[in-house]
Amino acid sequence: MLNKNDVVRVKNDIQNYVGNRVKLQCGHGAHQTTIDNCVVTDIYPDIFTVQLYQNKIPYRKLSYTYIDVMTNNVKVISY
Repeated sequence: MLNKNDVVRVKNDIQNYVGNRVKLQCGHGAHQTTIDNCVVTDIYPDIFTVQLYQNKIPYRKLSYTYIDVMTNNVKVISY
């Protein structure tokens, strides 16, 4: 069962990555996608955003919820 303290803990963990380059693993099993070259840009009450880069040029911004991290739908891995 998920509780508010767990969400706060995950949010604090993600907040430590703001401005840093990370790798994301999204999805499960055969449908898993790895996203390199992204930077955590913003923290909001329910979501965080990452900026994707291609050849050092920003080209897309994605958002994920802290619940995505808690349920292992998204894994944030620091370099």
